[in-house]
Amino acid sequence: SPATFWASSLAWRIDSALADNPKLSPDSLRALCFYWTTALTSAPTHQANIIHSPSAAATGPCRTSTPLKQLVTLYLKDGASSGLWRESSEREVIRSLNLLIELMGDVYPATLSREEARKIKEQLFLCPRYFALKPEFAGKTIIDVIHSGASYERITPTTVQNVLRRITAFLNWCVTEGYLASNPMQGMKVPKGSGK
Repeated sequence: SPATFWASSLAWRIDSALADNPKLSPDSLRALCFYWTTALTSAPTHQANIIHSPSAAATGPCRTSTPLKQLVTLYLKDGASSGLWRESSEREVIRSLNLLIELMGDVYPATLSREEARKIKEQLFLCPRYFALKPEFAGKTIIDVIHSGASYERITPTTVQNVLRRITAFLNWCVTEGYLASNPMQGMKVPKGSGK
C-alpha cells in the first residue's frame, strides 16, 4: 500500500542519513524527515517503484543525505576541472563557502530554509573584518566573536553581497546536481544605499 511504501522509504532514508553522519542533530533529522515526507507524498504514483528502490533513491531527483562540506568539495572540484574561476577568484569562493559552513555547521541541504538564509545574511553583517589576520581572534571561531559582545570592525556591505553571490551560485549548483530542491538564497541581496 502507499502508506507501507512511504514508511519503508522514510525508514531507509533515515538509516542512510545516520550512517553517513552519526552526529546528525535531532533538529536536522526532523527537518530531513519533513522534507522527505513532503517529497514522497507528493510524488506521482507511477514513480513509486523507482523511489522504492534504495539504489535508485540514492541517485534520484534530490540526494539529501550529502552534507555541506562534502558538497563544497564536489563543487570546488567541478569548478576547478571546468576552469570556472581564476586562482584568485577560487580563493574567494573557498573563503565564502567556508564561512557558510562556519555559520551553519555541516548540515544537510534540505535543512536550509528561507528563514535560515535570512539568518545567514544577518550573521554575515556581524562577521569580523580580517578575521584570520587579527591576533585578538586567535583560537576563536567566527561564531565565538559574533556572540562575544566585543567591539570590532565588521565586513563591509559590499563584501556581504559578494559572499551572498558566491553562496547563491553554490546552492544553484546543488539544485542543478539534484542535491537541493530549490535555492533558499535565490534573489537575496544587500540593499543599495542612495549615496556614494
